[in-house]
Amino acid sequence: MTDFFRRPPPGAGPSAKDAEQDPNRSVTPLETPAAPVSPVLAPPPRQRSPTTTALPAPQPPPPPAEPFA
Repeated sequence: MTDFFRRPPPGAGPSAKDAEQDPNRSVTPLETPAAPVSPVLAPPPRQRSPTTTALPAPQPPPPPAEPFA
């Protein structure tokens, strides 16, 4: 239980001077440059199709013809 509150041993730790010059250290999100917005990633605007109100209304099918007797 007391190991949880024990202080780390003195010496070189993660905040050592040579840790800042380590080429293998991870890059934090704040150091990552923002990617420029590329127009290639955006889809081109689509041509708008005519709305259904501009199309003629569907006509009902003609009644069946009476068979000849």
